[in-house]
Amino acid sequence: MSTVDEVMDILKDGKRHSLSEIAERLKLTQKKAGEILQFLAEYDFATFDQKSNKAIIDPELKELLLLEEQVIVTATDKKNNNH
Repeated sequence: MSTVDEVMDILKDGKRHSLSEIAERLKLTQKKAGEILQFLAEYDFATFDQKSNKAIIDPELKELLLLEEQVIVTATDKKNNNH
């Protein structure tokens, strides 16, 4: 999993996460974590408030990721029931 994916994995709970929390959880420098959050914000995957140093996932993207997870679980369940 890429570092960007790991950051998205943290953000997908829909809560605000601090730059320091993300950096600590992923063992990144705050500079690197900030660069990733700025990248995600630039492409509207997340909102990153540089004053508070907190980020949150875009609500529409969160819904899409939850839908994707449901589809994967359903497909896995169907596959397992066929064997």
